[in-house]
Amino acid sequence: MVILKFVGDWTEIERSFYFFESSLSCTRLNFTLFDNDTMKAEVTYRTPWRGQTSLSRYQVKDVSTKPGELNMVLDGTLPSVIARMAPGSGKYIVLDTDYTDYALIYSCTDLRLVHADFIWVLGRGNDISVDARTVVYSTLDKSKINRDRLLLTNNKDC
Repeated sequence: MVILKFVGDWTEIERSFYFFESSLSCTRLNFTLFDNDTMKAEVTYRTPWRGQTSLSRYQVKDVSTKPGELNMVLDGTLPSVIARMAPGSGKYIVLDTDYTDYALIYSCTDLRLVHADFIWVLGRGNDISVDARTVVYSTLDKSKINRDRLLLTNNKDC
C-alpha cells in the first residue's frame, strides 16, 4: 500500500454489522500523514438520536513500517491502556484499494473464546463503481470472508 495515495477523504459505502456503528449514517474518514511516520484519522458520523454530526480522532502509528496495516488508537485524554480498547481503536488491514475509487478494510480479533471480524468498504465519493464493487466482492470471496453480511451505509442527506 502506498500511504501517500491513501491519505485524504473516504466515505463508508458498506460495512458488516458492528454494534457501536449500527445506527450511524454519513460516516466519513479523513487520513492525514505527518512527518513522524504517523497519520491522523478523523471520523465523522451522524447519530439519529442526536441529529448532529460527531467526530472521533485516532492516531495511526508506524504507517511506513507496516504498509497496509492501520493501528488506530483513540486520540484524547484517556490513558493509553483505555484508549487502545475504545470503540474504533484496533488493527485494520487494507485488503485492497485502487486509491481513487475504493478501499476494502478488514479487522479481526480472536480472543480464544470470542472471534469477531469486521469489513468496511470505503469510497472516495458516496458510492463506488460497479467494477470496483466486483473487485471488492471477489477479494472477499478469495479471502474466504463472508460478504453476505455487508450492509449499505445510509449516505442520504449527508
